[in-house]
Amino acid sequence: MTEQLKPKTRIVYLNKDTASTPFGDLLTLEERNVFVDGIAQSDFENILDEEWAYDPKPEFEKTAKYFLSLSKEERVIFATAASMTFAHQEAAKPFGLLVDQVGFDDLNLYTPETVEFELGEE
Repeated sequence: MTEQLKPKTRIVYLNKDTASTPFGDLLTLEERNVFVDGIAQSDFENILDEEWAYDPKPEFEKTAKYFLSLSKEERVIFATAASMTFAHQEAAKPFGLLVDQVGFDDLNLYTPETVEFELGEE
């Protein structure tokens, strides 16, 4: 019986050298794809949940009204496009800003086991 080896975890530290680096640039292509897919899937589900559209924040009122006017099939298309756009925007944010917004735990939740993000020394 062959034992499957667990991938080695690479640790990326948040410090003065990495804080302004776009988050996606700290990932391999495969890791970036896992991150984008995970964020997109979560956002997709949140959009289709529709709860946000019935009590939208003021800046989303027009979007919510448009979303609620769509058919079920159109809402799926809308959610797919919006969630993929959002996920790619998250990957393009500076690493330090993304950590400030979501924290290390949530950030590590959406990345594969091959990489982990932690606070480093300045």
